[in-house]
This record gives sequence, structure tokens and C-alpha cells, in this order.
Amino acid sequence: VDVEGGEWAVLRGMRRVLEGGRPDLEVIVELTPRWLRMQGVSAAHVIRHMRSLGFYAYKLGDDYQISRSQPLAPVPRPRRMKDGEPLGCDQADVIFSREDVDYL
Repeated sequence: VDVEGGEWAVLRGMRRVLEGGRPDLEVIVELTPRWLRMQGVSAAHVIRHMRSLGFYAYKLGDDYQISRSQPLAPVPRPRRMKDGEPLGCDQADVIFSREDVDYL
């Protein structure tokens, strides 16, 4: 879900789908704290909301830089975020999964 600031509204609207979805349902959401604040919520609020629906948050690597001179490198496995852990950046892609493991 990457809708330039409307992610919270989309997730709220998806509540029934998220509650009734298959056990292996996963959702990738771009979280941008600045845009979430404009909707009156925080990244922590979104993560708590998804946790209440049975989903754990896993942070994807956040290197958006593309360079022709750098060789391709393996992408690190998404790491489960600890409760209350800040995003630590201006924007992050987060996988919400029902899997309860350290890494996806």
C-alpha cells in the first residue's frame, strides 16, 4: 500500500478483509510519519492497529538509492520490529504478517 499519505485510511477501510483474510495474508505498507501526522496518527499507532488484527510488523530494508556503479547486493530478510520500536527514518516499508518469527 503506497498511496502517498493515505495509507491509514486504506488500512482502516480494509479492516474486514484483514480480519477475515487467509492465514498467510501479508500486507506491505509504506509508512511516512510526516504524512501520518497529517491524519492525526503515528507509525506506532498504525503498527498497534495492525497488531490488534493479528499482524506483526517487519521492516524492509530502506535503501532507495540506485546507482549504476554499485553491484547488486542481496536484500536482507525483513526483521521483526520490537514493540514500540521507532521507524528510525523518514519513511519505511513495513510488511505486516501473521508469522510470529524474528525474520521473514
